[in-house]
Amino acid sequence: VRGKDDIDFSLEGSFGFDTPLGPLNLPFAEAGDFPAPRRPTLELDRLVLDSLTFTGADLTLDILVDNDHGANLHFLDLEWNLDLAGLSVAAASVADLGQVEGASQRVFSVPVSLDFLETGVALYQALTKRSIDASFSASVQVDTPFGMLPLDWSRSRSLNLVR
Repeated sequence: VRGKDDIDFSLEGSFGFDTPLGPLNLPFAEAGDFPAPRRPTLELDRLVLDSLTFTGADLTLDILVDNDHGANLHFLDLEWNLDLAGLSVAAASVADLGQVEGASQRVFSVPVSLDFLETGVALYQALTKRSIDASFSASVQVDTPFGMLPLDWSRSRSLNLVR
């Protein structure tokens, strides 16, 4: 059903009744469709280290969104929080994240700026390695053919740092 917002169905059969005049069968047939709302899937794709200094870092967190619907989905009012190496390092809001076409995938890039005075030297040491444990949680409003739907999401995984 990828790429469809409605699922077709058909149902055929008959009801049988035992009457004094003998068996009576009443056939029926019905067809139509019903809406098939599904949650888009979101995955942490990669973390790009854009710049690193002794006082801070600029990164880009890529989030892969897979839209199983036939219709386009628009993502609004994103509120997110990022933990790296077990430390809460960034949080922000994005009013209009963008749109994912029907039955397709899109990567959204979220800029992340870190201040080491706030997050400590432990985070600097973690960023100098080849990978880092990342935890991302977010809530977003998704404009769908079924109306505006809230979506809460969180993922954790070890990400390779791309320089």
